[in-house]
Amino acid sequence: MVAKYRASDTSLVSYKRYNSKNELTSESTYNPDTKKNLSYTSYKNGKVRYATTYEYDGERVRSYMWEQNGKMQAKSEYIYNDNYELVELKSYNRKMELNSTTILAYN
Repeated sequence: MVAKYRASDTSLVSYKRYNSKNELTSESTYNPDTKKNLSYTSYKNGKVRYATTYEYDGERVRSYMWEQNGKMQAKSEYIYNDNYELVELKSYNRKMELNSTTILAYN
């Protein structure tokens, strides 16, 4: 495994794993300021098997996307109110068609 850190505070930036044949099997990237995972990619025989990507607004996740064999399989969008509470979750299929919407209400 190989880990890359930001020099100023040693926060993790990326992480790579290799098998016994020295082939890359997975890699992750992180936002060193929030310590949140930005992406994860899994490899098999040198090719991408699947990948996930996250987008954030500060500490809150804004979207999540899952790809397999280079094609998007699913995506989720997270919507927050002015109090930073999750109020809506939208899920999309591989054709970017809205699959479901979940609405949350708070007292």
